[in-house]
Amino acid sequence: MQEKTPSILVITIIVIALGLLVYFLHQPISNNLNLGLDLSGGLRVVLEAQEKKGQEVTPDTIQKAVGILRDRVDKLGVKETALYPQGKNRVVVEIAGEEDPEAAVDILKNTAELEFWDENNKVMVTGKHLKDAQARMSQGEQGTAEVLIDFDKEGSRLFAQATAANVGKPIKIVIDG
Repeated sequence: MQEKTPSILVITIIVIALGLLVYFLHQPISNNLNLGLDLSGGLRVVLEAQEKKGQEVTPDTIQKAVGILRDRVDKLGVKETALYPQGKNRVVVEIAGEEDPEAAVDILKNTAELEFWDENNKVMVTGKHLKDAQARMSQGEQGTAEVLIDFDKEGSRLFAQATAANVGKPIKIVIDG
């Protein structure tokens, strides 16, 4: 005669399945979802580039701005973000779930800070006295990167001191430290 009692293995599987079911039913679904701007609220900012005298806003300029803004947004530590160009001279920034939108806008709208550091990461000169700066590729055979800078009188004096004190040593050009 066969026994009609279920085996220990079947009972164990049923108990484990029920335990998992109870566990997952009590977990809030929202903990596992990253809600977008439309569901969780947040921040949407449209920034517009202003043309400087003699400098046109180009698609390349806007792409560089998107990169700089992406770095700033990443420092906020938020997960759901979108940054994209809009039209000729605008960048749209969307940050879902941002709890302090005013602080985020301040970070996004701040002008980049340019600094020149010595090899020990000590600030030697800031961009406070900078009149103009451009990056380009040299016209020589090597095609190396060049940074053209134009300081006011005080900036020229400070930069001359910094370079004289660091002959043969690297000088770092840092944006947004």
